[in-house]
Amino acid sequence: MDVDTEGALSLTPVKYSELNPKQQEIYNFHTVAALLMGCGFECVRLANDWGGADFLAYPKEAGQEILRIQLKGRPTIDKKYQDPEKKIYMAFPIDEVWYLIPHNKLLQLAEVHTKWTNTKSWNEVGRWLQKSRKQLTIKFGFL
Repeated sequence: MDVDTEGALSLTPVKYSELNPKQQEIYNFHTVAALLMGCGFECVRLANDWGGADFLAYPKEAGQEILRIQLKGRPTIDKKYQDPEKKIYMAFPIDEVWYLIPHNKLLQLAEVHTKWTNTKSWNEVGRWLQKSRKQLTIKFGFL
Protein backbone atom coordinates (compact mmCIF):
# COMPACT_ATOMS: atom_id res chain seq x y z
CA MET A 1 0.00 0.00 0.00
CA ASP A 2 1.41 3.38 -0.98
CA VAL A 3 1.22 6.17 1.56
CA ASP A 4 1.08 9.77 0.42
CA THR A 5 3.71 11.61 2.47
CA GLU A 6 3.51 14.88 0.58
CA GLY A 7 3.31 17.74 3.07
CA ALA A 8 4.36 15.55 5.99
CA LEU A 9 6.74 17.04 8.49
CA SER A 10 10.25 15.66 8.21
CA LEU A 11 12.13 15.75 11.52
CA THR A 12 15.87 15.36 11.99
CA PRO A 13 17.28 14.44 15.41
CA VAL A 14 19.57 17.06 16.93
CA LYS A 15 23.11 16.35 18.09
CA TYR A 16 23.23 16.98 21.83
CA SER A 17 26.80 18.28 21.58
CA GLU A 18 25.63 21.01 19.20
CA LEU A 19 23.04 22.38 21.62
CA ASN A 20 23.85 25.42 23.76
CA PRO A 21 23.81 24.94 27.58
CA LYS A 22 20.21 26.14 27.99
CA GLN A 23 19.02 23.84 25.20
CA GLN A 24 20.92 20.94 26.80
CA GLU A 25 19.15 21.64 30.11
CA ILE A 26 15.76 21.59 28.38
CA TYR A 27 16.71 18.39 26.51
CA ASN A 28 17.80 16.78 29.78
CA PHE A 29 14.58 17.81 31.55
CA HIS A 30 12.42 16.19 28.89
CA THR A 31 14.57 13.06 28.92
CA VAL A 32 14.25 12.66 32.70
CA ALA A 33 10.56 13.64 32.66
CA ALA A 34 9.85 10.89 30.10
CA LEU A 35 11.70 8.34 32.25
CA LEU A 36 9.80 9.42 35.37
CA MET A 37 6.46 9.34 33.52
CA GLY A 38 7.21 5.69 32.82
CA CYS A 39 7.40 5.25 36.62
CA GLY A 40 4.14 7.09 37.25
CA PHE A 41 5.40 10.63 37.89
CA GLU A 42 4.26 13.77 36.11
CA CYS A 43 6.95 16.45 35.95
CA VAL A 44 6.55 20.20 36.09
CA ARG A 45 9.51 22.38 35.18
CA LEU A 46 9.90 25.45 37.37
CA ALA A 47 10.68 28.87 35.93
CA ASN A 48 13.13 29.53 38.79
CA ASP A 49 14.79 27.18 41.24
CA TRP A 50 12.29 26.70 44.05
CA GLY A 51 13.81 25.52 47.30
CA GLY A 52 16.73 24.20 45.27
CA ALA A 53 14.59 22.28 42.76
CA ASP A 54 14.65 22.70 38.98
CA PHE A 55 11.45 20.69 38.66
CA LEU A 56 8.87 18.76 40.66
CA ALA A 57 7.75 15.19 40.03
CA TYR A 58 4.20 14.42 41.16
CA PRO A 59 3.30 10.75 41.74
CA LYS A 60 0.18 9.30 40.15
CA GLU A 61 -0.93 7.98 43.53
CA ALA A 62 -2.16 10.56 46.03
CA GLY A 63 -0.31 10.54 49.32
CA GLN A 64 3.08 9.70 47.86
CA GLU A 65 6.01 12.10 48.12
CA ILE A 66 6.36 14.89 45.57
CA LEU A 67 9.99 14.82 44.45
CA ARG A 68 12.00 18.05 44.32
CA ILE A 69 14.64 17.44 41.69
CA GLN A 70 17.81 19.31 40.81
CA LEU A 71 18.94 18.48 37.28
CA LYS A 72 22.67 18.27 36.63
CA GLY A 73 24.85 17.24 33.70
CA ARG A 74 27.14 15.31 36.06
CA PRO A 75 27.20 14.15 39.69
CA THR A 76 27.27 17.16 41.99
CA ILE A 77 27.14 17.79 45.74
CA ASP A 78 26.44 21.23 47.14
CA LYS A 79 26.08 22.45 50.72
CA LYS A 80 22.99 24.47 49.75
CA TYR A 81 21.12 21.18 49.11
CA GLN A 82 22.01 19.62 52.50
CA ASP A 83 18.98 20.92 54.39
CA PRO A 84 16.99 17.77 55.30
CA GLU A 85 13.74 19.76 55.08
CA LYS A 86 14.33 20.40 51.36
CA LYS A 87 14.66 16.70 50.46
CA ILE A 88 16.39 17.50 47.17
CA TYR A 89 16.98 14.69 44.68
CA MET A 90 19.83 14.91 42.19
CA ALA A 91 19.28 13.70 38.62
CA PHE A 92 22.36 13.23 36.43
CA PRO A 93 23.57 11.01 33.59
CA ILE A 94 26.55 8.69 33.48
CA ASP A 95 27.24 7.11 30.09
CA GLU A 96 23.72 7.95 28.87
CA VAL A 97 22.07 6.28 31.89
CA TRP A 98 20.17 8.63 34.20
CA TYR A 99 20.41 8.38 37.99
CA LEU A 100 18.09 9.83 40.60
CA ILE A 101 19.34 9.89 44.19
CA PRO A 102 18.60 12.00 47.27
CA HIS A 103 21.32 14.65 47.55
CA ASN A 104 22.10 13.73 51.15
CA LYS A 105 22.51 10.05 50.19
CA LEU A 106 24.89 11.05 47.39
CA LEU A 107 26.79 13.20 49.89
CA GLN A 108 26.95 10.29 52.35
CA LEU A 109 28.32 7.98 49.63
CA ALA A 110 30.82 10.63 48.58
CA GLU A 111 32.07 10.99 52.17
CA VAL A 112 32.61 7.23 52.47
CA HIS A 113 33.92 6.36 49.00
CA THR A 114 35.63 9.51 47.68
CA LYS A 115 37.71 12.51 48.72
CA TRP A 116 35.15 14.99 47.35
CA THR A 117 34.45 16.53 50.77
CA ASN A 118 38.18 16.93 51.44
CA THR A 119 38.72 19.20 48.44
CA LYS A 120 39.34 22.93 48.27
CA SER A 121 36.18 23.28 46.17
CA TRP A 122 34.00 21.66 48.85
CA ASN A 123 35.68 23.34 51.82
CA GLU A 124 35.92 26.86 50.37
CA VAL A 125 33.05 27.05 47.87
CA GLY A 126 30.73 24.42 49.32
CA ARG A 127 30.26 22.66 46.00
CA TRP A 128 31.88 19.78 44.18
CA LEU A 129 31.12 18.29 40.79
CA GLN A 130 32.43 15.11 39.23
CA LYS A 131 34.80 15.90 36.37
CA SER A 132 35.08 12.37 35.02
CA ARG A 133 31.80 10.45 34.86
CA LYS A 134 33.57 7.11 34.46
CA GLN A 135 35.40 7.49 37.80
CA LEU A 136 32.12 7.53 39.69
CA THR A 137 31.05 4.07 38.57
CA ILE A 138 34.33 2.66 39.82
CA LYS A 139 34.20 4.45 43.17
CA PHE A 140 30.58 3.76 44.06
CA GLY A 141 30.25 0.41 42.33
CA PHE A 142 26.43 0.43 42.36
CA LEU A 143 25.98 2.91 39.51
